Amino acid sequence: MSDGRRLHVRLYGSNDTAPLHQTDPPPGMPEQLERALPHLATLESLRISIVGHRRHGVWPSLLQSLRCSVSLKSLEVDAQWRYSRESFTSIDLGSGLNLERFVYDAFLAPIELMNRVASPGKRTSEQCEVETHNLSLILDHCRGTAKTLELPAEISAELLRRPFPCLKDLTLRGYSPPLPRDIHSLWLSAVPLGSTLRSLDLQMIPCKNVVPDEDSRSNFPIHCLSHLQSLTLSTINYMPNDPILQALPSTVTHLSSNPFPLSLDPDEYDDWKIPTYIVSSGDLLRILGLGTFSNLDSLELSYRWSGDNHEMEILAILPGCSPYLRVLEFNRYEAPGRGLDFMLPLQQGLRNLHSLKKQCLNLEKIGPPIYLVACVPSLRRISYLGMAPRRHVTWVWTTWEVVRKENNDVELVFAGNSDDTRCWWL
Repeated sequence: MSDGRRLHVRLYGSNDTAPLHQTDPPPGMPEQLERALPHLATLESLRISIVGHRRHGVWPSLLQSLRCSVSLKSLEVDAQWRYSRESFTSIDLGSGLNLERFVYDAFLAPIELMNRVASPGKRTSEQCEVETHNLSLILDHCRGTAKTLELPAEISAELLRRPFPCLKDLTLRGYSPPLPRDIHSLWLSAVPLGSTLRSLDLQMIPCKNVVPDEDSRSNFPIHCLSHLQSLTLSTINYMPNDPILQALPSTVTHLSSNPFPLSLDPDEYDDWKIPTYIVSSGDLLRILGLGTFSNLDSLELSYRWSGDNHEMEILAILPGCSPYLRVLEFNRYEAPGRGLDFMLPLQQGLRNLHSLKKQCLNLEKIGPPIYLVACVPSLRRISYLGMAPRRHVTWVWTTWEVVRKENNDVELVFAGNSDDTRCWWL
């Protein structure tokens, strides 16, 4: 698929064993790319996907054909190397290929249909080794030009040992490594002095047995965040004492503390569920009390309710903590049967957010959206999160546009459904 600037090369595996052991791409494909790329003068972004039950990582000969491109800036690899036989001997990407964006879009290892393991989606040591080796070769080529990187968290410590001078956007997803105790040492080495890092997205499944390093709190290099605009921090077992939350500059306009991944329904899908750790309402209140979020335009909150009154305090301090919020996502998790009618306090709490335009809600018990938008005059959009009964278990946002009429009547117009990107695909 191509629109001139973007090209998606999609290859299909099969259920046979042969493609799994294949060491070369489909016959003639690298040569065809080498002939075509010099003529695609506007091509900026290429995505390579290998899909199917039996999958193989991208072949080095296919990647080497990209050196013939005259304009390519972005490369996405949606195919995992899993076996030592896939290890590159070397790779020559040429001097003319200056990648500014590299995405290895495979943050969880594939789960075979009949292999339900204790840590689903966790990489084997063999996969970690071959991915680290191959990705290091690619990243060394674009180290001086890369502005955007998206990598698996499990192997990030090895891949980010050296700085990327132009790095602006960094995303790490998946299981966190068992060590080190300070998760920020995973990425700090990649950020040079005089950093212009704008976006930091750490969506990790935390290692259960790792205790945060208390000494790191006083030694956090604040200069790495001086240009930061967006922070996503899902490693909530380190909150609310995470030093990064106390070092955020006034330039930050987006903050997310949502868990990763979203948990599945515990009754129906327990065998497949990846544990999700959700911060308590008391800890979330302490985080918001740090007072470093005054310029936020967008805020995504998640917490676990335990029968306390902290959530009322959260709603009460939000207008003073982040008075200019335009987008607020509210995720409230609680034990079944311990529900509380939350709509009334939510209505009262949101009235004082005078700039709020969009509200996203994920609540165990929730009333019709019309009751909420009628009480928050500034709202123009509202979304509810729910599960969709598809072939794959999927979280879906259902969105309505808010139409306000001259007689003060309010009408909701269905605006569509969209998949939540934090969900874990089985």
